[in-house]
Amino acid sequence: MPKPVCFTTEEERRLAQGTFFPYRCKEVVTGLGVNDPPPGGDEQSTAYFRQFPKLRDRKILLYLGRFHPKKGVDDLIRAWKKLSIKDSDILVLAGPMEENNPWINHLKKLAGTDPSIYWTGMLEGQLKWGALRTADAMILPSHQENYGMVVAEACSVGLPVYLTDKVNLWSEVIEAGAGKVAADNQEGIENLLNQWLIDSRPELSTAAKKCFEERLHINQTVKSLVGIISESSP
Repeated sequence: MPKPVCFTTEEERRLAQGTFFPYRCKEVVTGLGVNDPPPGGDEQSTAYFRQFPKLRDRKILLYLGRFHPKKGVDDLIRAWKKLSIKDSDILVLAGPMEENNPWINHLKKLAGTDPSIYWTGMLEGQLKWGALRTADAMILPSHQENYGMVVAEACSVGLPVYLTDKVNLWSEVIEAGAGKVAADNQEGIENLLNQWLIDSRPELSTAAKKCFEERLHINQTVKSLVGIISESSP
């Protein structure tokens, strides 16, 4: 009987095809999963707007993560600056801001003094969850992402996600209708931004929450692993 080999995403399974030849195996996508979001959504949102009052009553597109060349934030900034946006639209860039980091300095130079691009610094705890709960959508323009835990966290609060096809969770997102996917270049990011401007938020939000509950919740991962163990037991 072929032995099971577990993958966290469908894309990870696809990329690994042929790796185990000539051995026979049963490929199983178990997911990785995250837990339910912490309670206290109203308190988290209040804390976030107290910290960043300029973001209140804005339509927020959120990037939440590290600032590294593989994350594609340079393409995101260039694409954003080409948009014809409303005064209420704002791109929030949230992540650790190391002093004298050449890449961060490069990104800041790209952004310039554009008032529609807002840097929050690193967000943790209430502020991180407040950012996820108050955004209109999240964007992850990465050139490579093994899983994208923040995607699962976003979906857990019904936040639609806009991804490149190099984020390994893209297949799950598309199948669930929880967001949109494009190529990991500036043109692809421009397509995502233009799609974001016209998409229906309520419909995507419902799909994002369903995607989390059915595909990205840690309980689903546990059920899959328990099933594999039971099938493999003598």
